Amino acid sequence: MSRLLLLLSLLSALFTFAINAQDKSPSIFYPLPTLSQGKVFIAQDLFLGDEGGIWIHDVHGRVVFYDGQNVLPRRGSLLAGNPQQLAYAQNAFWTFMDNELYRTVPPGEPELVFSLTPGITIEKIGASAGYIWLTDETHFYTYHIATGEFQTYSLMTLFQLNQASKVVVNDAQMIYTKWVLATNAGVYLSNGQSFSHVQRSGKDYVETMFMSRRRDQLVVGTDDGALLIDINHPEQEPQKVGNAPVFSIVETENEYWIGTDNGLLVHSVETGNTVKLEGNNADDYGLSSGRIYSLVNDKQGGIWIATDKGIRYFSRFSQKFTRVLNRDIDAPSLETEIKHLFSINQGRQFLMSRSDGLYLIHFLKGFRKQRIYPDSVNDLVQTAEQLWLATNQGLYSYILNRPEGAVAVNSNDLLRKPIQHLELDSNSILWGSSDNSLWSLNLKSGEVTDYGSDWMSAAAKTSKVTALKATKSSGLLIGTDHGIYTLANQQISYDKASAAYGANIDIEESASGEVWFISTYGAFRRHFLHPETGIEPLPLIDDNIRLKCILKTSEGMWLGSSKGITLYDPNGAIKKHFGTPYGLVSNELRTGVCTSGSSSVSETLLFSSTLGLVKASAKELAESTLPPSPLIFSQISVDYRPLRVGSRNAEQIALTYGSPVSFQFGALPEARSQMLEFRLNNEQWQPLEGTQLALDQLMPGEYLLSIRSANAYLMPPQSDSLSFTVLKPWYLSNLAITIYAVGFIAIVILFSWWRSRIISSMNRELKEQVVLKTNQMRHQSKAVLSNNQQLRKQIQVRHLWLEKLLRGMKPSLMALIRQAQSGQVQELKLTAETLLADFEQLHVLGKDDHPQLAQHDMLDVIDTVLAGWVTEFAAAGIKVERHCTEALPAAALKHWGVDIIFNTLFAHAIKRLYRNQTLTIQCRVREQRIVIALIDCGDAGADLSSLMVASGDNQTVSLNQLVEVSGGELVVFSSSERNLVELSWPQACDEEQTEQSALGAVTSSDSEDKQWLAKVDMLIAKHYADAEFSTSEAAKQLFVSERSLQRRFKTVTDKTFKEYLTEYRLERACQFLLEGAKVSQVAFDCGFNDPSYFSQRFKHHFGLSPTQFIEDKELV
Repeated sequence: MSRLLLLLSLLSALFTFAINAQDKSPSIFYPLPTLSQGKVFIAQDLFLGDEGGIWIHDVHGRVVFYDGQNVLPRRGSLLAGNPQQLAYAQNAFWTFMDNELYRTVPPGEPELVFSLTPGITIEKIGASAGYIWLTDETHFYTYHIATGEFQTYSLMTLFQLNQASKVVVNDAQMIYTKWVLATNAGVYLSNGQSFSHVQRSGKDYVETMFMSRRRDQLVVGTDDGALLIDINHPEQEPQKVGNAPVFSIVETENEYWIGTDNGLLVHSVETGNTVKLEGNNADDYGLSSGRIYSLVNDKQGGIWIATDKGIRYFSRFSQKFTRVLNRDIDAPSLETEIKHLFSINQGRQFLMSRSDGLYLIHFLKGFRKQRIYPDSVNDLVQTAEQLWLATNQGLYSYILNRPEGAVAVNSNDLLRKPIQHLELDSNSILWGSSDNSLWSLNLKSGEVTDYGSDWMSAAAKTSKVTALKATKSSGLLIGTDHGIYTLANQQISYDKASAAYGANIDIEESASGEVWFISTYGAFRRHFLHPETGIEPLPLIDDNIRLKCILKTSEGMWLGSSKGITLYDPNGAIKKHFGTPYGLVSNELRTGVCTSGSSSVSETLLFSSTLGLVKASAKELAESTLPPSPLIFSQISVDYRPLRVGSRNAEQIALTYGSPVSFQFGALPEARSQMLEFRLNNEQWQPLEGTQLALDQLMPGEYLLSIRSANAYLMPPQSDSLSFTVLKPWYLSNLAITIYAVGFIAIVILFSWWRSRIISSMNRELKEQVVLKTNQMRHQSKAVLSNNQQLRKQIQVRHLWLEKLLRGMKPSLMALIRQAQSGQVQELKLTAETLLADFEQLHVLGKDDHPQLAQHDMLDVIDTVLAGWVTEFAAAGIKVERHCTEALPAAALKHWGVDIIFNTLFAHAIKRLYRNQTLTIQCRVREQRIVIALIDCGDAGADLSSLMVASGDNQTVSLNQLVEVSGGELVVFSSSERNLVELSWPQACDEEQTEQSALGAVTSSDSEDKQWLAKVDMLIAKHYADAEFSTSEAAKQLFVSERSLQRRFKTVTDKTFKEYLTEYRLERACQFLLEGAKVSQVAFDCGFNDPSYFSQRFKHHFGLSPTQFIEDKELV
């Protein structure tokens, strides 16, 4: 009850008078980056996100999110319906429609919280201390978000206590356990389920209220300023701040920021002073004097301001920089802009040079300036109380604190020329440059030395001197637009390594003797006492920035650039950086226009800016720490659709397998200068290009995404993390894996069974082939053995026949010798004819591959063949009986080969007959035919006539054909009891002698063809490997025409020369393949240019390809 009385007494003094002090201080108000894109957000409300970021509710009802760099979404709104009234609490927006309250977590859909009685229309909504409050025409409703508690208060008391036609609740605040309502008809305090009117508030309009729990003060915004009331001392009269309608109020550590209809007020609680913040005259960084719709303290040292010209950000850190605007310097145009800044009297005072003169400037009680020289000064140095001025009229001397002004130094014509640069060394020698000519003036003796301009590189005739710097350890350093020159011991040398950095801008020497240089292309330093170290490049805060000037203080080296001011330690490492949005503006510092000074308190940095002058304490900046800039998960998208914006919510993100997820990061107040690193789980940190990270093809499992800032020298390192889960798809579940395993095992079993079946089938086929090939080889071996046996018997028989003929010829030869010795001519002739006949038989015996008409005694033939088979018949136990008692006439044979016939019959008889059986041979003449009959009782020999035998020309023919070729006939009678083989040849007569003579003539002709063909064969054997050898080439070497060669070759062989040559090559190829040669090599060795054509011809001739031929050979 005592606290209730305290609140009543506090609110009764709302509109008492308070003294308010006003002052102005220029400041920088940073717009959103979208301003450079031509987009301006006019916000009616700003909300600070629970996890960072700023929610913007514009005048059109659209809601967007700003993360320090991007505005999300780029078009449209995160809330449907564009509500004009809403509240923000616990990462959600609360809106109403008629009698229903909705909760929306962007970018999700609205969720109905509760509905009031149908017919009720909600008019106002707000949030305070974990509550959502609503009003309609007659009631005030509250909803506790955490517990869901709902209460209703009647507003009928408000109508009873005033005469207003309508009472509108503009704001409501939960103060401890009571609700305080700000209305258009005063202030009301809840009492139970009703409200009581604060009598001292009258009927005045109250727009907003703010409760400071830190100070126990209630700040009430009225239409005539703000009232500060101490609830612990209600007897004190409230302090009034301003006199314009108040729309928004926020609190900092020691200030109240009050947005009014006429600008922004900052009230200091400690001093009680109120300052109206105003920006510079530039619209981009200024603050209008119009309405301030909303204020938000981001709790990181910044204030976000919604004005009728857009949203601005003010960093309280920027108060460390003191600014003097161009309008206060009286420099409204470029003609009067600041050209140079100088510090004098050991840095305790500053001079400012403009086109209209040289000014002495002061910052003690505001900015003040005093012109001490009426013309522009390019450079100056100080010796004691004397200033040496470099002007366009020459060198001038000025004595401080004397009224006579500057005096020209006319001791030398060189000193009367325009002077651009001056520098004083420790030996009281004044160095200067006039139109690239270097000179020196000894201040003690007055001696002037002209060094001219020939020392400058001839390759840089248009170059100019940009700086002079006298150092303790390196002599005089001369900066030019193409590098650095050094004057030491009356010698000027050029540093070629400095040319890579472009035109020199400024030079400064550190306390340790190192010289720092800044140029158009970068900054570097070198220690001239240790030249072996060479040039050491200095790290810059960012790539591709423009350097402005460099200053030395006890805290280190200060580098001004287009990005702001950077502090370096003595080792050349970056310690701190100050830029946008902490008091400086990008690209505002002027090139080469800066200086530093010292006072009893600290050293001062002074820069010329496009906006005016910027002054700061070097010690204060060096010891300060930039406000933290927490990282924000500004947007999380799954499957390329936003899932979360501005918050992560308490629910863990669950992703379906294969869904891509992207994260967008931000940081207030600005994310553009952030350099980020990320990692998943405990992997290595990886740099992130930009502020967006996309992840795809993640395996199922739990993930922890960590993000951190990598540029620790810009601000305190910040980090954040987010956990999410990638769900297992059904086909990766344990059941699916079990099914896969079972299926795999089943497939393996089926495959093994199928393969075993295939292998078994292949084995059977292979076995059958092996058996077939074995049988074939066995058959072939038997055939070979049989042929070999026949050949042996044939050779044996012919040897016997030859021996018989030779024995028969021996008596004739002896007789021929005797008759020749005795001179018996007639007998000699007869003996010679007999020998000639015998030789004819020898001739026929040696050439059985051509038709020969001959007469033979068949009994001699039979006896000779039997003589060759005596051993075999005896070994088989077969008896041979020859019943040929009478002499037989000679048989006329067309072809010799009867020995082969009888060899075959005897060999077959040995196979058919059993031991102790008899083979009977009968000889007789029947119908002028010599008949030979072979009779036996062995196995049936019905197939004897079709028995295949090898003839004398190495051809395989049937026995019946061989008999017919010899001119005879074969008749076979076979039964189960008896076999009869009957051979017959015609009996020789005189007429056959004539035929024999004619046949001899034909044989002679055939012999000539054979000799010619042998000659052709030799030619082919010599040239068959030559692919170019053809019919025309053969004709040339045989000295005949190609046509004659073709005609004769066709007549002799019934083949063309080309066919014969191809067959010969293929036969040779077959021999080479049997020897193990490769197919391609055999093709070329046998006269074939193309192995594929060779394979085609080989298969056409032999019925199988060369590869198959080799495989069959290997298989055999």
